[in-house]
Amino acid sequence: MITEGEIDIIAQKQELLVFVEVKTRTTQHFPLSELITRSKQRKIIRTAKQYLLEFQVVDKVCRFDVALVTMGQNPSITYLPHAFGEESF
Repeated sequence: MITEGEIDIIAQKQELLVFVEVKTRTTQHFPLSELITRSKQRKIIRTAKQYLLEFQVVDKVCRFDVALVTMGQNPSITYLPHAFGEESF
């Protein structure tokens, strides 16, 4: 059972497994460094590792993406593939 945290979206296409963190804001000014802190990144990575172990996922390439959703008068989605990874620590 995963106990570390939560991951907003887990998607798979062939051999690629993508863990997506979704952040919603009401303004368009959202520096990634302020939204997804290094501490939050580490927690997401730990949770992803627990997921891989619990569901015995092997032979997949994993990626960490971020979707930045802006609400309001002009809603938009900014999608950041490869937003962070374990190698950045």
